Amino acid sequence: MSALLPHRRTALRTLAVCAAVTAVLGPASAAFADSPARVAGPTPADIARCTVTKKVDSILPVEGAYVEIINRPIPKYGPEGPQAVLKDKDGNVLGGVTYNHSVNEEAGLKLTNLDSGRAQLWQRRPAGGVVFIPTDDFPALPKGCPIRWEAGTAGPTSVR
Repeated sequence: MSALLPHRRTALRTLAVCAAVTAVLGPASAAFADSPARVAGPTPADIARCTVTKKVDSILPVEGAYVEIINRPIPKYGPEGPQAVLKDKDGNVLGGVTYNHSVNEEAGLKLTNLDSGRAQLWQRRPAGGVVFIPTDDFPALPKGCPIRWEAGTAGPTSVR
């Protein structure tokens, strides 16, 4: 039997396996780091500069209810992009829709034209409302902002 205690043998075996895996995967992991999927997207400053909001009245029969519509470029990956948030007069969120979930039956909200850079908000009354009607266009994105962020080494690009 070895003079080492069993837990020390296990630790040495683990270190040996990690060293072997690192030796094999080292060049492969460098290749993945240079792939386009790993390149950073827009910075928080880019996102803030390219985000516009507008407050519109809700058609709900609730006093003071409004919809905050937010327009920003669509990301290559992730949950950003156009969205609408239904709020009561105190600013409490009652529901909403996003680029990835464009219809909310309970809140009576729907988004269309999502890939145009100028989404459109549709509303209906949840109780008894049969058809959504277009109520508001999203504000235009600021000049120089893309419709869609694309990952790349030169910063954000536009898909128009």
